[in-house]
Amino acid sequence: MILTPVSVEELVNLIACEVETRIHRVEPKEPPQDRISLDEACLITGSSKSQVYKLSMLNEIPHQKFGKRLVFSRKSLNEWMEKRTISAPEAGDVMTDRLAKSAKKHLNK
Repeated sequence: MILTPVSVEELVNLIACEVETRIHRVEPKEPPQDRISLDEACLITGSSKSQVYKLSMLNEIPHQKFGKRLVFSRKSLNEWMEKRTISAPEAGDVMTDRLAKSAKKHLNK
């Protein structure tokens, strides 16, 4: 193998090209694993470990056992969170409720 001399300018260009291709190369991302640990379940739900343990003991949160460990399905946990999420009442509904309570108070006097 015969090595040809390379000028500094050519070497800088070669390095710049290599850096450019590595920066713009997009590695395919793997989808997140569906099975997650207790710590990740706490992050998703915003609950403490003790709260998640309690909910699993009462069978109120979707979970499975893997040996002695608790594991959760990311998909099932997200669906569970959606079912338990309550949307905020609209301003008109709030005002109607307040007026109804006020009227009821005055009628009872």
